[in-house]
Amino acid sequence: MSKKKAIVKKSNQLVNARFDFSVSEIRLFTLMVSQISNDDEDFQKYKIPVQEFIKTFNIKNKNIYKELEDITDGLIKKIIKIPVEE
Repeated sequence: MSKKKAIVKKSNQLVNARFDFSVSEIRLFTLMVSQISNDDEDFQKYKIPVQEFIKTFNIKNKNIYKELEDITDGLIKKIIKIPVEE
């Protein structure tokens, strides 16, 4: 069985953005960003199944639901500053 790899294209602005994420937050953020389509004109609602997170990052944590709750609580409080080219 072959593994499907998500490709994430990041603009220079996103690469140069300032944010302070934990490793787990970066993982979840990257999975979310990988769902954004080039055709999307605005943000949509994106769902990431817990099993996808576990499988993608080979998570062995037995308390993954609590960990994901903590990760999402942390992300919702963060501000990402993306420099805008003028």
